[in-house]
Amino acid sequence: MVIISHDRRMLNHVVKRIVEVERAGLFNYTGNYDSYLEQKTLVREQQQKAFDLQQEFIEKETKWINRFRYKNTKAKQVQSRIRNLEKMERTEAPPPEGSEAKFRFGEVVRSGQLVLDARGLGKSYGDLKLYAGLSFQVTRGERVGIIGPNGSGKTTLLRQLAGRLEGGSGSVALGHKVTFGFYDQHHENLENANDILTEIRLERPDMTPEQVRTFMGKFLFTGEDVFKPLAALSGGELSRVALAKLILSQANLLLLDEPTNHLDIASREALEGALKAFPGSLLVVSHDRELIDRLVEKLIVIENGTASVHLGNYSHYRWKLEAELEQKAARAVEDAKKKANDALKVRKNGSRPDKAQEREARKRRKQIEELEQNIESMEALVEEIEQQFAAIGAADYEQTRALKEQYDGLKSDLQGMYAEWEKMIETK
Repeated sequence: MVIISHDRRMLNHVVKRIVEVERAGLFNYTGNYDSYLEQKTLVREQQQKAFDLQQEFIEKETKWINRFRYKNTKAKQVQSRIRNLEKMERTEAPPPEGSEAKFRFGEVVRSGQLVLDARGLGKSYGDLKLYAGLSFQVTRGERVGIIGPNGSGKTTLLRQLAGRLEGGSGSVALGHKVTFGFYDQHHENLENANDILTEIRLERPDMTPEQVRTFMGKFLFTGEDVFKPLAALSGGELSRVALAKLILSQANLLLLDEPTNHLDIASREALEGALKAFPGSLLVVSHDRELIDRLVEKLIVIENGTASVHLGNYSHYRWKLEAELEQKAARAVEDAKKKANDALKVRKNGSRPDKAQEREARKRRKQIEELEQNIESMEALVEEIEQQFAAIGAADYEQTRALKEQYDGLKSDLQGMYAEWEKMIETK
């Protein structure tokens, strides 16, 4: 596969080589995205060190040549050093880093401890129920993520919290001194007929054109870019304009609907850093698992017409789901054993069973026993690899990566075995 993606987690879990397009060239790095970052940083540091050392040597040699250039006794040495400098293969300085957007939210008015209180929220479209009976609170400085499949109602919930939805049930109350800013992934709050300068001054009419130009330079709009009409901007450029307006609003509660859509990885990481440093509270709808993992401390999960609240980030939520699945599979194993034993008792205590049925029963018991043994063996292998992870630590990257691939494969096989147990129980 050849994948172009801004999804950092997918690049970390799927790819084994990164090809970066930079400065009209292609640069290869082995490993996943995190490995690429480490290697690129190391290469830049080594190149900078080699460049600095060479420049120091050249400066020293040049000073010596200039000092003794006109002394007859040093003429041969001077000419020799000049030739050596001319023949020297020059080390180039590492190229400057590419321009990156600089998001910074700055200080906001301190709100009360309770920022938002949602009670009994619900929304349906005819017979389609998105969620019902959802209650939760957001406190000062808290970061809350909203996740779920496409069409589950994540954006609908965010719009209800912002007071932009009609027909929903329940109530939403804002706390003392709370002002909110809403980031719309479709940028419906932007007027396409305006240019960037006009759009920003609608949010902050107190800013002079020069102040707007300086401020928008942090979002990679330089020179005459501020006169571009919004209708001519790309998705990423529109996102940066919308984020600029959100920052200028100075809201202390941010409601963000897919804020990293259309942003490249560098801009995503810059936004992530800005949101981490934001002193207010956040409610974020996002499919960017890396952003959710690094940012939030509480999740609202919407799926299958229900909404539930979970403490922790995305990785903790996934771990909890897997633990519940393993417990369910373990219970399924016990139920299967019990049903098989009960069936055997009935046959022993009743009339002589049909030979075909008896053969089928023996075959089923044998399949159950073999599958149980395979599950036990697979669980032992998984546990052994977990112990190896603890033993080698994070220092040996290649060994850790190889173990991770083996571990993921075994876990996948184990989940398949659990599913087979459930299927056998249902057919039983």
